[in-house]
Amino acid sequence: MPVLSMMIKPVSSACNMRCQNCFYADVAAHRRIPNYGVMTPDTMRALVRRAFIYADSSVSFSFQGGEPTLAGIEYFQSFLREVHRCNSRHLPVSYALQTNGYAVSDEMLALFAEHHFLLGVSLDGPEDMHDALRKDAGGCGTYRRVMRTIEKLRHFGIPYNILCVVTAETARRSQETWNALREHQYLQFIPCIDGLDGSHNPYSLSPEAYCR
Repeated sequence: MPVLSMMIKPVSSACNMRCQNCFYADVAAHRRIPNYGVMTPDTMRALVRRAFIYADSSVSFSFQGGEPTLAGIEYFQSFLREVHRCNSRHLPVSYALQTNGYAVSDEMLALFAEHHFLLGVSLDGPEDMHDALRKDAGGCGTYRRVMRTIEKLRHFGIPYNILCVVTAETARRSQETWNALREHQYLQFIPCIDGLDGSHNPYSLSPEAYCR
């Protein structure tokens, strides 16, 4: 029987930021039901139970969104209790969560630290580049709030990666982007993609620019 990795979207497409280049917001807008809301307790319990029926060597749970922390600390506390209840064979379990870093409470960070979560944080290079596209619901830049969250991750001893979306501007300012992110040690660079309708934007990334 296999190693099992599960990606979980506990709040569907809900998010507390309004990034202009968000591919998942575009995907959700093209669905019949854009947002399914917060995962129900019954669904959460079912997926955990089935995970431990299926897996035989280890289980990895990865939480994404939207913004998965919007599910609230009670969701993650219940999830962890259900894992403890269902993992009767004492299989190794790991957790990862991708966050925009906008509003993660100290209480939630303490829970993540206790259970050895790996966090991915979205950060797009220097402040002006990040804030150009990653804005909150009020249209304000989010760089400084994200950096405060990263400082808290260090304080709590939570390992983290940086996820940087490469736009046309990122590619043009690649050295500056690298200089802004290099202190974080583990970096991921993914290409910005255009909307499902094929429209192009000022930040659209060409294959040639991404290659450079």
